[in-house]
Amino acid sequence: MQYLKSPIFFAVLLFVVSTGIFLRGLNYPLLLDDLYAVKENPCFEPEVRISCIFTSNNWGGHEKNPYPLYRPVSSLSIGLTASFTKDIGVLRIQNAVIYGLLCVAIFVFFIRLGLPLFWSFFGAFWFSLHPVHVEAVRFIVNREEMLASLFVVLALAYTARKQRLSFYGYVMVFLLSMLAVFSKESAFTIFLLLPLFALGRQKQRALLFLQGLFSVCMSLAVRWLVLGRWFPDKIAWQDNPLLLVSGIERLYHALRLIPPALNALFLPTGFTVDYSFDVLGIPREQGTLEALSGLFALVFTGFLALKSEGLARKAVLLALVSYLPVSSLVVPSTIIFSERGLLPCSIGCALLVALLFQ
Repeated sequence: MQYLKSPIFFAVLLFVVSTGIFLRGLNYPLLLDDLYAVKENPCFEPEVRISCIFTSNNWGGHEKNPYPLYRPVSSLSIGLTASFTKDIGVLRIQNAVIYGLLCVAIFVFFIRLGLPLFWSFFGAFWFSLHPVHVEAVRFIVNREEMLASLFVVLALAYTARKQRLSFYGYVMVFLLSMLAVFSKESAFTIFLLLPLFALGRQKQRALLFLQGLFSVCMSLAVRWLVLGRWFPDKIAWQDNPLLLVSGIERLYHALRLIPPALNALFLPTGFTVDYSFDVLGIPREQGTLEALSGLFALVFTGFLALKSEGLARKAVLLALVSYLPVSSLVVPSTIIFSERGLLPCSIGCALLVALLFQ
């Protein structure tokens, strides 16, 4: 039974399970995003052009999506595969493998945070089987979410046990940060997360903060140079009503999203994604009770972050900070609400669940 004490055994088991559950239905039809970003991407037709990937949006400038979303790392991974084969099944297998690697990276991250081996596996296993991640894995183009989270977790895991980073250590973290922010905007929170989980003196944390912030600024600068703006005001097939309002009204509707987000993360009994594009009816329906519930949950989470200590506080802050990009609390999200946007937040929730059960 010595293998039960081996991190390698648990890592292999985690990879096999988390990958295996998505190796079904590999050839089902493409949906909208995959159709335009993969099959009909101008950068991949008639042949893959690397220069096009880095000088256009993540749909290759497809006429159905003229709005700036610059995610070249994800597009490059799809393009390199398409240069050898355009078999949709192969691309979906890749997504499953990326998800498996993410689950293993989370397992390693939890160990490096000081969580016991079994509870590190428990938290990562909880994450791997969570139904809220189905959208992120099943859509080929949504590997951008998994890649961004993978590089962020690797950067955090690298710094978690380092009392003192060498020059090459800082270079490694910077490269991972750049890969993360050029995968998807959800990784922009990395400049807040690096100092949160890093060991060492205040100077090291400050340097990691500046390094993460610099990578975010680099991403925005390149996006501006290539596409002419930082963020889109809408996407082709769905206009977010939250973009059409401001101030108190936007905050009100953003607060309404918190209860279904918590439900999806901790009690996933249903899905919020509605491809009739009338997700939650926001802001057409009134929901004062939901908004008040969201405000209470937000205040309570802040209270937990202040009162908790050690790893528990870091878990709460990881979940809270990771939720900000999709919450519409800071800036309006281009998507009203979707499960894939909760994947980074789910990492903090998995750590919190492991700590609670422990």
